[in-house]
Amino acid sequence: MARSMAFGCRVLRPASPRTTRRSISSGSKDVTFGRRLSDEESQAAALPDQFADSLEAAVPVMRFLATLGGGRVDGGYDAAVGDDDRVPLSGPSHRGSADSPALTRGFLFADLRDYTAYVERHGDQAAAELLGDYRAIVRDAMVATGGGEVRTEGDSFYIVFSSVGAAVRCGLAIVAEAARASAERADRPIRVGVGVHAGESVAEGDGFVGSAVNIAARICAVAAPGEVLVSDTVRSLVRTSLPLSFRSRGRPRLKGIAEPIELFAVTPAGEPAAARAPTPTARPSRRRLVVVGTGALLIIALAGPLGASVLLRLSEAGNPGSSPAAGASSAGASGGALIDLAALPGRILFRSTPRVGTGAEAGRQVQASDFDGTSRQALTPLTQDVLEFKARPDGAQIAYMTAQGELGLVSSNGRDDSRPWPGPWPLEDFYKGGPLAPAALYGWLPSGELLLESRWDLASPSKVRLAANGMSAVPFGGGCGDADVETGEDLAVSPDASLVAFRQRTHLWLAPSGSCAIQLTKDLDSSEPAWSRDGNRIAFRGNSAAGATDIWVMNVNGTGLRQLNADPVPDSQPTWSPDGAFIAWSRGVGDTARLWVMRDDGTGSRVLPIGDQGEQVDEPLWLADASTVANSSPTPVVPNPFSIISTYSADQLDLDQPIALAIGPNGDVYITDAHPAVTVVDAFGARVARWGTLGSGAGQFDLGPPDNLHGSIAVGPDGRVYVSDSRNTRVEVFGPTGKFLRQFGIRGSGDGHFLWPFDLSADASGNVYVLDDQVRNLQKFSPTGVFLWRADKSTLPDMTGHGHNADIDAKGRIVIGNDDTGRVLYLDQEGRELDAFDGQACGATVDAAGNTYVTGCGSDAIEVFDPAHRLVGRWSGPTMPLDGPPEFGPNGEVFALGKDGSLIRLSIALPTH
Repeated sequence: MARSMAFGCRVLRPASPRTTRRSISSGSKDVTFGRRLSDEESQAAALPDQFADSLEAAVPVMRFLATLGGGRVDGGYDAAVGDDDRVPLSGPSHRGSADSPALTRGFLFADLRDYTAYVERHGDQAAAELLGDYRAIVRDAMVATGGGEVRTEGDSFYIVFSSVGAAVRCGLAIVAEAARASAERADRPIRVGVGVHAGESVAEGDGFVGSAVNIAARICAVAAPGEVLVSDTVRSLVRTSLPLSFRSRGRPRLKGIAEPIELFAVTPAGEPAAARAPTPTARPSRRRLVVVGTGALLIIALAGPLGASVLLRLSEAGNPGSSPAAGASSAGASGGALIDLAALPGRILFRSTPRVGTGAEAGRQVQASDFDGTSRQALTPLTQDVLEFKARPDGAQIAYMTAQGELGLVSSNGRDDSRPWPGPWPLEDFYKGGPLAPAALYGWLPSGELLLESRWDLASPSKVRLAANGMSAVPFGGGCGDADVETGEDLAVSPDASLVAFRQRTHLWLAPSGSCAIQLTKDLDSSEPAWSRDGNRIAFRGNSAAGATDIWVMNVNGTGLRQLNADPVPDSQPTWSPDGAFIAWSRGVGDTARLWVMRDDGTGSRVLPIGDQGEQVDEPLWLADASTVANSSPTPVVPNPFSIISTYSADQLDLDQPIALAIGPNGDVYITDAHPAVTVVDAFGARVARWGTLGSGAGQFDLGPPDNLHGSIAVGPDGRVYVSDSRNTRVEVFGPTGKFLRQFGIRGSGDGHFLWPFDLSADASGNVYVLDDQVRNLQKFSPTGVFLWRADKSTLPDMTGHGHNADIDAKGRIVIGNDDTGRVLYLDQEGRELDAFDGQACGATVDAAGNTYVTGCGSDAIEVFDPAHRLVGRWSGPTMPLDGPPEFGPNGEVFALGKDGSLIRLSIALPTH
């Protein structure tokens, strides 16, 4: 199995000739170019009749681009660059020839987000119309900027440009028109993410070869809907020639790219922070871009405090019954029938500060009550002054932090006395050398860990995950510059722990797991985010321009922003009911603070009859009914089951850059390497065999450039060795000691074809399963290399994205880690999905007992899930040395590659149930 490195924002196929563009041939290389347009009339004359309608769309695109380039907008060249700098897009198709020039080009990848979900919800006909509009938007922009459509498939485009500026201008035109179209048809949003990179490449076959292409595709994969994301290389090339603004998105690790690359979200300079979306009207007969002002594009799918670049949900969100379409609208604090407090579900927890004169020994308490003020109950003792508290995801326990720096634990139903959190608190922070206390408490994760912030060093607070047993803490966030969880405030983790909302620089940001954050609110001072239980909406405190502090709500995908109340008394600390139909919050300050409740649309609000005169009541937390909460028990400890038996360095094994490993039926370890070669060692590190040279002949390999290596390996039950020779788009088959036997697969996207074969495995019958990282599919081949079937997102929605490993478990199931969705999939040997779970996976392997070992992309953790998908083991932290999940041999051998290129032999002792 391979370390997970790949490229591609979407898999693409050669462009159809039935477009608004013409094809130019150079040798055997065909690239589709935008027409050279001198003026509106000549464009109309040049376009084929069937595309006359695109004139009306293309002309406004050109006018918009003129505001960026300041010069010509009439063809395949950058308006900011002179004619002498024009670079042809086409070139010879044969790789490695002295006649094959490596030229600097701009590469753009565009991808339509959430298309599969849209198909499922609205059907094929509506989806086809959406796809048609999206393709027309991209191709209109491409025509106006002179891009060449290299390949396209489904909802994705791969476009090449003769200049970098043209690629950026095209990307901005695409997202601008998509935002306008979304505002016009709120029921049919067009969410496009665009990635742009530049670099040298060589024309070959039906595309271009070079790491620049791979990087552009990877940038596209992390771009938010409505966002044009570019590399630092692109920013450096265009920042002085085009009127643009760049905002750093940090230096995320892109899958398959060795070094982190700083990325920037790009917008036209002077673009207004917000604009009200136009009122939806009947759909016009022709599509049109609207350009307002000089260099300022006012087409925004979201209105008010939201910018157009943050249509950003990983999956579709929203509550049509209560959330309006895009655009902020005010709702009064009154209206609707008054809420019946006795009918509200669950109980309300809150913090009570006794009135003055209660006694010097009295502190703030966590208390619980019914909504009508009856059955009020203290959960923490008066002797502990509680600063903040959070509930376990199941609501059974409460963790709290005191003013004395104590971390406590108590059941939410009051049946157990409070006690200290397990472990030696305050724990010494092993990675920065200081204690964690005093600390802020942000949340209780599904894993059982607490999310804390150490405030010992106020100049540099640190976010950590404290283990359930209190024995260790690992960093949380970091590496994303300004858009980073590590430097944020008011952290709130989504119910499934896949997203973190937080405040930074007076706005709310959203950070997907393993990625850098994207700004969620704009021009609205926002704080205290609270997630609805379904993870689709966020309530928060917003400070309007008038200075009022009220409760607002929005969908996680950036739509449906709504102000729920408007009162001169400050509102804060929203919390959702378990069913998402109500929101409770705190109104007032000091001893006037009281708890209120309203419907999720802002109606029916009323104060709760909780609190005596002079008593401060705040920090509400809505829990399910106490009768549904079982007696608490200590949070289960997740042990580290791994032990290192031996380590063999890359120098000892004479390896350059190990890529992947597999274990043969006799326990020997087979390793692919950047030499390129296959090295075979026994369980004690002694070399048994080595074979392979660079080339495309029988038995040779081309596994990619050093910064983008691919080349997985598998060993069948008969000892035959299968290697994914990625750049030669084939799988080669060898005997146990390296004798070349055969190869299968040719370049292409059809059945039995490959564009980038990656991870592969062989089952007990010798059938071979191959994951293609560019086509994004799984194909099965017979022992002799005959194609049998394929599975992809068209048949399995969970196959959307990049799949890895394709390990075979003891039941014969194919186990795949999807690094786009984080899910672990189990397929039968006919490609049907049998089971799946969310594991934040980049790679996944399985041992003989059916336990699944999961690593995330760029993560410092490996987690173990038992056959029921329960978390039973974890090894995490900066000292965790593995570069991916381990491989398992037939006789209990366990090996993994290390981050330093070493080969590590392990033993694993999982707890018994």
